[in-house]
Amino acid sequence: MKTKIFFTVMLSLFCSGIQAQSMPPVISCANDDNASGGVKGYFTDQWVKEYRVDFEPSSEQPIIYVRLNLVFLQRTDGTGGFHEDSIEHQSLIDDGITALNNAYSSLQDPGDSSCYKGNDFIGDTRIRFLSNKIYVKNNYWWNNGISRCPSPTNQNCSSLCPNYNGWHLDSLDQIIVNDTTIPRGINIYFTQDSFNYNHMVEIRDSLNLLNHGVACSEFPNRNVHNHTSQLHMPDMYSTYWWFRNVFCPTEGISWENETRNGWYVPYLLGKNLAHEIGHSLSLTHEGDFYDKNGCNDAVMYTSVGTGKNGVQHERNYIPPPEIGEMYLGFSFANLRSFIPDNTYLGVKTISKTNYTMPYNMRLYHSLRIIDTASLTITKNITMPSDAEVEVYGRLIINNANITSIGDNWKGIRVKNNGYLEITSGNISDYNISVENGGRIVFNSGVVVSGDHSITIDSGGYLCLKNPITLTDFNSRLKISDGVHWGVPGLTSCGSSTSSIAIGNGVVVYTDRDVYIQNETINTNRYIGGRKIYVGQSVTTTIPYGDVSITNGANVVFEGQEIIFSSGFLSETGATFMTR
Repeated sequence: MKTKIFFTVMLSLFCSGIQAQSMPPVISCANDDNASGGVKGYFTDQWVKEYRVDFEPSSEQPIIYVRLNLVFLQRTDGTGGFHEDSIEHQSLIDDGITALNNAYSSLQDPGDSSCYKGNDFIGDTRIRFLSNKIYVKNNYWWNNGISRCPSPTNQNCSSLCPNYNGWHLDSLDQIIVNDTTIPRGINIYFTQDSFNYNHMVEIRDSLNLLNHGVACSEFPNRNVHNHTSQLHMPDMYSTYWWFRNVFCPTEGISWENETRNGWYVPYLLGKNLAHEIGHSLSLTHEGDFYDKNGCNDAVMYTSVGTGKNGVQHERNYIPPPEIGEMYLGFSFANLRSFIPDNTYLGVKTISKTNYTMPYNMRLYHSLRIIDTASLTITKNITMPSDAEVEVYGRLIINNANITSIGDNWKGIRVKNNGYLEITSGNISDYNISVENGGRIVFNSGVVVSGDHSITIDSGGYLCLKNPITLTDFNSRLKISDGVHWGVPGLTSCGSSTSSIAIGNGVVVYTDRDVYIQNETINTNRYIGGRKIYVGQSVTTTIPYGDVSITNGANVVFEGQEIIFSSGFLSETGATFMTR
């Protein structure tokens, strides 16, 4: 196998299925209408139906980008497909990507209750796509006839749909997925049927085509977050070539204005791919708001353009809850692997009195829990690096970890009258601060690891039902003067004389001065307090003597003021820092 890979990053979006003119080939959609076992919609559980509205984007929300890999197959000799060196081919693809963008950013309200009975309308999904162009030369992968059913050359075929037994591009897909130089994305394959190609391009007779192309795509995978996602767009090149070089000249029709710009780019590329991408993002041919083909202009209508009944199907509408459902797919399905790590969509307000997150999810927002709201997290959550959680109401973390898509996220702030309760959670990527009037409860199994802290400000309430584990030398619990030991209404909260923490970390009392004198520090150590005095004779309560940090030791001093006096020595190979 010899492959040639090029990358072009640009905005994009994609679709499937155009109604034929008299002779033009048809791209239809082969996705199973019963993919969810006969229940309308792909995500069928009640939690999705209840909470998807909370994930609908506002018109001010930042754009969320989804990565696509556009994989163009050629024959081994470089013929038979869109070519990286053809200006015309590149222009066609680029304009198709623009049309795809428009399909998701310029929705139209049909004003039709058979589409959606709600009064709300979203004109822009705020979804765009970043695409990589990949070119592969290989006769076997180029020929989708190997997978086509029925096929005159392959009686043991399976389907043109990815992820079915016998799908001939599985081996190529694994190569692309395993190539760390290619960003993870929805892999969109542009192939040709050798029989159709022979009739359309080489013989130039399209009368004997096999059922034309059948586009198909994979639905999201909620169980395996690194699962691949494939989409198949067959015979797009042979269709282009036949119209460009045979049909238009024979019929006296303009290729550039009427066919290319009026049909191939906006419909065959733009809106067809938008439909197939809709499947990739969880949408089905029928959902909760309309039966199959019950909404004439739905993106998920199975044809586009003028239908047999003379009705125009523009594929330019998605009901708002279905848009919210796509965003849910970005959070708890394998689609999360296709979103850039730096994605941050602002602040989401939690206002429900009993909001739950019972799934392993990647979020893209900060969270603001208002004073009348409650959020319970029972599965692991991944946050953007720029995100924080403000708790004015109640936040319950039960047997779950909240980690960052990067190194760290900005953490949890418990505001006045806010309440945070943690059971069996590892605080490894963030800090917690409890402000005056805020309340925090630690049940069993709470662990702080790495350079992270829990800070209780003066006036905050602390309930320690069990000691917390401070794993590393710089893992810390910081307690200010004026902290209330115990939370009103709760018992067994411990006290300042109870066992507070175990492990290698440190409990810091930020209202106390600390004196370091007559000491050799030869291990990693965190020293915190209000004022920190370091030197040979900084206090009379300790025998006089130098303070030395030896080779290999790492010391962190944190306080309002840190005063180094004579007699302090940091040896070569030792490190210390102040905060």
